[in-house]
Amino acid sequence: MRQLVRVAFVSAVAMACSPTNNGTTLVVRVDTDLTVPSALNRIEIQVTPERGGQTTDSFTIGSRADLPATMAIRPSGSPSFNVDVTARGLLGGNSVVTQTATVPFFPGEAREITLFLSQTCATSMPCPMAGQTCITGGTCVAKTQVAQPMPYMADAGRDGPRDGGSGGGGGGGFDAGGRDARDNPAQWIAVSPAFPSPAATLNGVWPIDNANVWVVGYLQPRGIAYRFTQGLWIESLLPPGTPTLYGVWAASASDVWAVGVAGTVLHFDGTGWAPVSISGPSPTQVMSGVWGTPDGGDVWVVGAGGTVLHGTKNGLAPEASNVTADLTGVWGVGNNEVWAVGSRGTAIRRNATGGTWTAQNHGLTQSILYGVWLSGRTDVWAVGDRVTLHYDGSGWASLANPLEISISVWGSADDDVWAVGRPAAATGTPFTSRFNGVRWLPATTPTMTPLQAVRGSSFGNAWAVGNGGVVLRLQ
Repeated sequence: MRQLVRVAFVSAVAMACSPTNNGTTLVVRVDTDLTVPSALNRIEIQVTPERGGQTTDSFTIGSRADLPATMAIRPSGSPSFNVDVTARGLLGGNSVVTQTATVPFFPGEAREITLFLSQTCATSMPCPMAGQTCITGGTCVAKTQVAQPMPYMADAGRDGPRDGGSGGGGGGGFDAGGRDARDNPAQWIAVSPAFPSPAATLNGVWPIDNANVWVVGYLQPRGIAYRFTQGLWIESLLPPGTPTLYGVWAASASDVWAVGVAGTVLHFDGTGWAPVSISGPSPTQVMSGVWGTPDGGDVWVVGAGGTVLHGTKNGLAPEASNVTADLTGVWGVGNNEVWAVGSRGTAIRRNATGGTWTAQNHGLTQSILYGVWLSGRTDVWAVGDRVTLHYDGSGWASLANPLEISISVWGSADDDVWAVGRPAAATGTPFTSRFNGVRWLPATTPTMTPLQAVRGSSFGNAWAVGNGGVVLRLQ
């Protein structure tokens, strides 16, 4: 996990009322793809409220470990105003790149935004029109469109705010501190802005971090891939004729994979998508799942007819799965511990010795398994049609789940595991459920639409997608 730097910001804003700690917080994260510290070694943050004085603070970035830089802004008095938050990347005393977002405070709530200082915006005048700012890719957009405030997701182990603003006191303004959203009951909220098309079916989601999330799926008559970044949906153009996509996985912003119908296996290198070479006959069947090690050194793709492919972005080769069932999901904790599941109750495990796959007997051979997730060799979950199974290293247990059909499963810990899918029609139960370490319980969502996938990068950063272009985030 990257070490986060949090800076407390203090500024003066003229208010009629006396200062109060009103529980309103705006957390600002600043990240960059410029090389640190040779191309950028300092970040300057400037806050310009709608009413009141401007305040500036800056801090040194010694390495990539200091990113994303994070600061908390809390207004005293009435929070019903907008602020311009400007992030400048500097090399020494010279400004390299700038981005500005105009955002509101949300009374009584903790929200966060991310400003990304992109090398594609590091030009002398990237946006000649007033009121616009440059985002990744060199596109100029209105400052109000740069960053959509989202519920603040505090990360475990983050340093607390440190004092350091250059503003004064007065009748109102900002003080340090933040509200840890993890103190509140977890709930799913609809991501704003909504996905661009309610006609889309989203089958896969992968959050690289809390500000960079990929989704894939289908929008007639083609497959689609979108990235949610800086509060905006940006379509990532696929090769012409790409069909429906079912799975997505990423090691980084320049190492993203997507799989789907007709043997589709694509790789995104940060610039564009291209088919991945596969030794032997090219598969024509559906590829349903993809997973790889965090460094991208090993990637597995699974699909119909027991297909398993293994390799890197430079090429994949078939591996003998020793099953003929359609495989629908794959997950692992390293190249020595990888699992896949599928039809006819199939669950297979890759043995580190020789890399061979062996069938796992749980006794429910008539069930369809759709998803698998594991935190280690003694904590494996497999979910599917009327079945939720857990393997503890010595044997399998079947647990009751409010969902009739669970399509996908993911967890941040052995007592924080989520499943999505659809309930029995007669029960009206929600479309998500959570295992709390003892039992599975129903969870509320703001939608009554079937969900197809759930994934996260850490506690507090879980995402779910489904039919109707639904995108949810766990708050």
